[in-house]
Amino acid sequence: MMPVRALVFGDSGGARAGRTLRALRLLGVQEVACLSAAGGDERNREFGCGGAWWIRAGTWPSGYDRLTAPAPSSTGRPLAALGRVVATESADPRDSNTPAAARAWDEALASTGGDFDAWLARGGPLPPVESAYLEGPVARATADLLRRGAEWPRAIEEALRATKARVVRLAALDVHVDPRLRIAQVVTSVQQGGAERLAIDLSESLGKHGVTARLFVLDRPSRRPFSVPADTVILAGAGASWAERTGILRQALSHWGADLVHAHLLSLPDMRALAEGGYPPLVTVHNMRPGWPPDLASLAPDDVTLLVGCARAVEEDMRRAGLPAPVRAVWNGIRVDASPRARGGADPAARVASNRGGDARLTTDAKGLADPRAEARGELGIGTDTLVLLVIANPRPQKRLHLLPAIVSAIRAALHEQGGAREVCLLLAGDSAPRSEAGRLALSELMAEIERTGQRDHVRLLGSVDPVGPLLAACDALVSPSAHEGLSLAHLEALAAGKPVIASGTGGTEEIGRLTGALSFVPLDAGPGEFATAILRAVTDRVPTGPETVARHFTIDRMTESYARLYPRAAARAAGRRGDGLVLVTNNLSTGGAQSSARRLLLGLAEQGIRARAVVLEEQPDHPTPGRRSLLSAGLSVLALNAEARRDPAIATHRILDWIDADPPASVLFWNALATHKVLLADALFDVPLFDVSPGEMYFASLERYFGAPRPGVPYLTARDYGSRLAGVIVKYEAERALAARTLGAPVHVVPNGVPIPEPVAARAGSPVVVGTAVRIHPHKKLEELLDSLRIVHLDKKDVTLHVAGGPDSGQEAYFEALQRSTSDLPVVWLGETAVEPFLQTLDVFALVAEPAGCPNASLEALAAGLPVVATDVGGMTDQIEDGVSGRLVPRANPTALAAALSELCADVAVRARLGAAARERATALFSVARMVADYRRICLACARPL
Repeated sequence: MMPVRALVFGDSGGARAGRTLRALRLLGVQEVACLSAAGGDERNREFGCGGAWWIRAGTWPSGYDRLTAPAPSSTGRPLAALGRVVATESADPRDSNTPAAARAWDEALASTGGDFDAWLARGGPLPPVESAYLEGPVARATADLLRRGAEWPRAIEEALRATKARVVRLAALDVHVDPRLRIAQVVTSVQQGGAERLAIDLSESLGKHGVTARLFVLDRPSRRPFSVPADTVILAGAGASWAERTGILRQALSHWGADLVHAHLLSLPDMRALAEGGYPPLVTVHNMRPGWPPDLASLAPDDVTLLVGCARAVEEDMRRAGLPAPVRAVWNGIRVDASPRARGGADPAARVASNRGGDARLTTDAKGLADPRAEARGELGIGTDTLVLLVIANPRPQKRLHLLPAIVSAIRAALHEQGGAREVCLLLAGDSAPRSEAGRLALSELMAEIERTGQRDHVRLLGSVDPVGPLLAACDALVSPSAHEGLSLAHLEALAAGKPVIASGTGGTEEIGRLTGALSFVPLDAGPGEFATAILRAVTDRVPTGPETVARHFTIDRMTESYARLYPRAAARAAGRRGDGLVLVTNNLSTGGAQSSARRLLLGLAEQGIRARAVVLEEQPDHPTPGRRSLLSAGLSVLALNAEARRDPAIATHRILDWIDADPPASVLFWNALATHKVLLADALFDVPLFDVSPGEMYFASLERYFGAPRPGVPYLTARDYGSRLAGVIVKYEAERALAARTLGAPVHVVPNGVPIPEPVAARAGSPVVVGTAVRIHPHKKLEELLDSLRIVHLDKKDVTLHVAGGPDSGQEAYFEALQRSTSDLPVVWLGETAVEPFLQTLDVFALVAEPAGCPNASLEALAAGLPVVATDVGGMTDQIEDGVSGRLVPRANPTALAAALSELCADVAVRARLGAAARERATALFSVARMVADYRRICLACARPL
């Protein structure tokens, strides 16, 4: 028997193809070729014609045995052995998530018993074929049909009939199908700790975000464990050595059909072992740099596919360390009941319950107790008037628990000075691992400080506690003197329970504190007295925003949604997929300068053989704007979102990411796009260089509005946070460079708009002199200033007429009508929307109030046509016009100066001719479409790298 060779067809470059290729390697298939969905790859198609296992990308074998080529059919007919589609292990036949293909196979096998000859002869439908061994004649017929453009289902069925193949089901070819991404959460153990808790929560919660997940655990816990989902794969004891265990893990991942490993707490050798097996992991880093494993800084580029910090501070640590992998941040989250009573935290019947140590869930007390705080204190033997402080921490040096006794002593002294008799009790929940020498020393240091300060009766060491809900109900505040924290689940649990948190240390603690006053941040070098003052103030002030902040930003659902945005690109990167060309994301392609420039750029790139495509965020699919129609007619792909996606940025982002993942680009360009969409897309697109184009001053106003109320759960709180995601910012004029660099902190490039260079307008003598402007009619454009200037010119008895090209923006019809009424005594002609080039040919002078500041196309088009331009000196006009050489610049908001410049040009045809000739020469040299396209190619496609 000869070893079989395999031809992987379909989207063989996609993220899900990796599960197929890895499984084939595990089965010992030595010869593997890929055939793309586009039907190319002639050499690979011929490879399959000699007899091969044809298997669709994204499926994986259901059996573990090595496959050999089946024996020829005794009938003498060419053999087509089909594998059935098997529902994944979690699928229920009644569940809509069960693939329809599996149900179709169930029905077909029930009717045929696996022998399809008579079935096909009667015209019975072939069940979906995702896996088949095709002998030469059948393979050649199939390949020929694919070459001629047939889709796979029709090609295979026609080939079977045309070759009169012997068609049977072969169980060894059976495959699993799961249309969803499959993510393995891999953790060293499930002992009680924050990272372990999050790995479990992700494995349980990803399903609602369209991801299949399973927990894989490598080792036994060394302290009290969490309970785990029933389908968890426990590998402890599976191998005599750790290396053997990771090898068994790779096999288990392949058999399960994993697309990606999400690793928690793994060592560098573990990560490398996974990468060598085809599973370079996405790794969550759960701590600041002092808490990293020693070998993390030794990562090589191929060891991981993505590094994710549990806070922005952790991400910045990774950037500063120069780790050679893409980095992102996803805030940790906890389970929160969002009911109004639970959110408020003040209802006496509200309590925190927990079915696992770190799983805070706000609920209503089942017994209807009036005071769960008193009940919890009663069980602990603590009086109702005692000031109870809670610390949740497993002893280790990072936690600085040895500071606590002195802090308790300082609080007691302060209360005594105030004349009160209130007692203080500090509860410490947590336990060090028995094998941890650092934990043992930290605990010894704490005990020594308890004795030194005489606080034995006021500090209780409770050990591991599960659940922690009663402790949170009993306490007045959570105290955390850590040197650093990634992003503490204990802090979030206390805040969700309505308790103030007083904490020190670098890391995510500061990020929580920026969002709620219920977390009091104490400097790292604060002494016991300063800590005591902060605790007493927090307990007294009781800022009631903790539950709302956690429910808004730090829930399991927010965290899971963020990871689900990252997984597809991480899986594709692990599979080695790369993109080409450019995707431009914009609000719309309707009439306007920014939209015209975007259209010209995309068409210019396409003319040069660059694969350019676009996403429009606000256009209706069935009602394309003229700009979108022009792109579609030129053969460019444009995604327009449905109504549901246009209403919800999260749905829109998901749809855009799916579209981009199906045909990934080499670069993405945000062009006058909505801020929320940009932030969500920039967070998810870690594997491609991102550029944001500023059309002018309104760009910065848009960012300011967004970061005044940023999207919940997304850890970018400033424009510079967003800027850290960008490979570059592109501004349209030089004066904006410094502002962009200061606001976003990303590299800044200046690329003015580019316009076509038409036939020049000939200077004309005679009257009246026609002054023109082209503008979208909106109050922002300040057209009143130009009209006021015309009134001054008219009063000076100059024979001048103003032609206005452009219609009102949506919703500005009343404003437009008011403008028209105000000019009833002036020679103004309102032309509405009109073609640019014929309009310019009717003018002698072009005038523009350059508001808002940017790089207006209207003035560039006039310069290119050889018209003298008079404009306000705003934004990029200094770049466009040399005052007195190619036009005239006048001060902003000064109609008198604008009128004087117009009068000068209207009075002298020779001056108009000289300025117009210089204007055309300047536009040709600096502002052509060809120059703009070349600049964008150089910046976005030639040498850009993702961040």
